Formats: sequence, structure tokens, C-alpha cells
Amino acid sequence: QPPAKPKLSRDERKRRQPPLVEPADSSVLDLDHRNFTQFIGDAELAIVEFYAPWCPHCKKFKSHYSAASRELEGEAVLAKVDVFTHPEDGRLGGRDGVR
Repeated sequence: QPPAKPKLSRDERKRRQPPLVEPADSSVLDLDHRNFTQFIGDAELAIVEFYAPWCPHCKKFKSHYSAASRELEGEAVLAKVDVFTHPEDGRLGGRDGVR
């Protein structure tokens, strides 16, 4: 009998979730601490989603957000920041009150 796999903690299971990949026709941009400030400064109108890949609400919202990116193309830029995989990116919205 093969050895039993070790049980993973809840946090470890969350860490192993795949990233939320956008469909090919989506124009949602992926931001992180390296490009966030410049993006926000350059965009006339930007909508940024701060998400966690394991979050059920984020997963459900993804298709709507992608559709909005297509609908608003040319009027607003939609972007997303993964705050779970890269915790340092979670502080990006702090100056604007995002928690």
C-alpha cells in the first residue's frame, strides 16, 4: 500500500491554488509592486481588483470582470493584483484605503 500523503494545512492548500488566468480575449492587466504605481499614475480611469486565487467570490467574479474589461475597452483600464501569492502586493492599495 502506498504511503499516505501528508495532510496540508489550510494555508498550504490555499498557496497551491492555481492563479486566476484571464481568457485570451480579456484585457485585464496583472499588476504587482513593480508596476502598480506607474500604472495608476498613467491611467486616466483605472479599476483595480485586489484578489486571492483561492477566494470563491474572486473566482466567481473573474468572468464578469473579464467581460467588463472588454466592454470598457478604450474607456477604462481594468487590472488585478494577487494579494495572497505575493503579500507585499497586498499593501499597494493601502494608501487609497483598500484593505
